[in-house]
Amino acid sequence: MVKEFEKLLLLQDIDVNIDSINAFLAELTKNEDLAEINRELKELNLAKNQLLEKLSALRIAIKELDARGIESENKIHRLTEKLYNEKDHGIKELQAMQSEVDHQQELKNVIDDQEIELLMEVESIENKLNVIQESISLSEEKLAQNLKSTEAQLSTAKLKLDDLATKRLELLDNLNSEYLEIYSNLRAHGMQIAIARLINNKCMGCSVDIAVHEADLIRRSSEVINYCEQCGCILVVE
Repeated sequence: MVKEFEKLLLLQDIDVNIDSINAFLAELTKNEDLAEINRELKELNLAKNQLLEKLSALRIAIKELDARGIESENKIHRLTEKLYNEKDHGIKELQAMQSEVDHQQELKNVIDDQEIELLMEVESIENKLNVIQESISLSEEKLAQNLKSTEAQLSTAKLKLDDLATKRLELLDNLNSEYLEIYSNLRAHGMQIAIARLINNKCMGCSVDIAVHEADLIRRSSEVINYCEQCGCILVVE
């Protein structure tokens, strides 16, 4: 029986390690760091797209101002030619043309000022886009490194699981089916520690001290299965 219990203890070590690796894999697949980086990238790309849309609208507005500016320049050019090249205009007509030239020049000046403001806004947005793009590049680099690290950890963990599964199968082939069933039932009912040593009158499964007379009784009845009254695990005497 003692030998069988020793095998069960080895099996439990393997099962505890398997549980630990599976718990690690569950946390790894959640990967809060990865989720946070993805959130950052989503926000950065959203801000980038909004700025790009605004930049596109500004460039369209600048083109429209350019067209209006060219139109004003052409009008000024035509009116100026009439003023200085044609001699058959009366004073009132000349004054009207000069007034229109002045009006078009004022309009052109307003357009130029508006265009300068828009160009300055374009420059500001382009600077912001450069900053955002740098942040995106850094986040993408962090994401790639995180994924690489996660993949490496997943690979290592899966190799360990495969190794433990092989050792477990080898051990199961040499275990008493009756004891294995008892052990498996305890584990199936949520007991991570289903079997533990009794050392110095203490259950090593729950670290609770057992009364001296009870511990002595357990030692004298080592040919039967004894359980810890506190945690319910199988007790293995030295």
